Amino acid sequence: MSASGLGTETYNSPAGLFQELKGGQAAGLVIMALIVLILCVLGGLCLKLSLYQPATVAGRQMISLNALNLSSGQVFKLLLGYGVICLPLAVLSYGLQGFGGHWSARLIDAVVGVLFVLPVTVGFLSSAYKQIMDLRASH
Repeated sequence: MSASGLGTETYNSPAGLFQELKGGQAAGLVIMALIVLILCVLGGLCLKLSLYQPATVAGRQMISLNALNLSSGQVFKLLLGYGVICLPLAVLSYGLQGFGGHWSARLIDAVVGVLFVLPVTVGFLSSAYKQIMDLRASH
């Protein structure tokens, strides 16, 4: 970021970086594009590695990097499914912003996340792993 001509005070704090991004200057747009690109790469890698847990349980051995091969060609489908799972939590979180105090809304978010999103996510990933393995076995 310093190579782009930004001072250290600009990107050393989140507030300074946010101000630079809001400015619409070329350096701010480049930084925003880099941040979005990095988040997309990390998100894709997380999705590709998300199948390691059901693969480990099914194979009864530790499978981590092999999960990268399991999800080849399936990342968009996994992203879409995970988005559908997280949509109710996002809607609920948005709806609870005005409800009660800050802590009560966060507590409800945490409870819904633990009691709903976590089990459904584990079920989704297990089902996705089984379907991917069935597809590979049939080809």
